[in-house]
Amino acid sequence: METASALIGIESKRFEPYRPKRVRSLSDAYWRPCWGRRVKGYEAIRDGLRGKPDLYRHLDAAQLFKHAFALRTAVHRPDARLGLEPILFYIYAEPDVWPKDGRLVDERGKTRHREEIACFREAVAGDEVVADRRAETVRDESGSAGNESVQHHHAPRERSA
Repeated sequence: METASALIGIESKRFEPYRPKRVRSLSDAYWRPCWGRRVKGYEAIRDGLRGKPDLYRHLDAAQLFKHAFALRTAVHRPDARLGLEPILFYIYAEPDVWPKDGRLVDERGKTRHREEIACFREAVAGDEVVADRRAETVRDESGSAGNESVQHHHAPRERSA
């Protein structure tokens, strides 16, 4: 999504953080020295995942750093997006039950997911690609208020000329 001052990437998850995760290898392309000096936190996450692929058990940190690198690249190209602020939204739900069988979603998994989000945010604080900061509760499609949390980012900062 693009605004007058920002290029916004959105990653959304509902049940994925609470399912078993398979470890995937990362392309060597992500280790090229072309991402700039202001993504050191994202690079540290990338490097940590190379040594410990299960470092984040619930948060798909690899997907998030890939999005961050893509956003950063897009705002440095000599086109209409040059100079926009890159912002990464991470939107997630905390469903109470699994849809197929009604089993409760593990509360420890939800807690661990929130801890991993906080760890991720802390690692990338101050980087060029801004990570989200606020939370709200939303309804699920059944209409019950439940315990659905959605992460939102604050309004984009205005660019300085």
